Amino acid sequence: ASERILAVAVLAAALAAAISFYANVLDFPHGRWDAWATWNLRARQLVDAGPEWRAVFPKPTLHGDYPLLIPATVARLWVYTGAKPPVVAAIVAATYATALVLLLYAALAALRGRAQGLVGALCLLGTPVFLRVAPWQYADIPLAFNLLAVLALLAFYDRDPARGRVMLVWAGVAAALMTWTKNEGIMLVVGILAVRGLWPLVGRAPDL
Repeated sequence: ASERILAVAVLAAALAAAISFYANVLDFPHGRWDAWATWNLRARQLVDAGPEWRAVFPKPTLHGDYPLLIPATVARLWVYTGAKPPVVAAIVAATYATALVLLLYAALAALRGRAQGLVGALCLLGTPVFLRVAPWQYADIPLAFNLLAVLALLAFYDRDPARGRVMLVWAGVAAALMTWTKNEGIMLVVGILAVRGLWPLVGRAPDL
């Protein structure tokens, strides 16, 4: 019964989040500052420049060193559609936000049970920053998705190292995507590698 109540609460929160997302996109179809000044602008430059796309990153430029996962994704979808409607970038943002909630639920449900997964999803859907940043079309949500994927896959590996080696491969893929999403992803990967490297030493020294 408690799981059913949690499931209903998650569905209600998801519906409210979807309505909030739609309302924000209507007000800001091009996203907020980071989206239209960096991510969506880069996407438009990639599409408009064609084979000469490298020329759209002169030095110095605003955040010209940012990775291209999000701009390239939006640009590719614009190429497929043959136009540059703002709704495409909003769909990419909505997809990542939805995937983040689903991944959090699935990872917690597999590791700690369905009730924990529902609680995790409900907490995320009730986080004001998440509800704001997602429709703003910032890269923080895709970054969070890839980070959570790395941590979840490492947790699956730790639970069963003998059968979970493939999880390390996918964790590496997610880590690579994280560095290709935003510069902060590089530091996060370095931090994860440092922790994973030190963990065996700590495990062998309980006093430490």
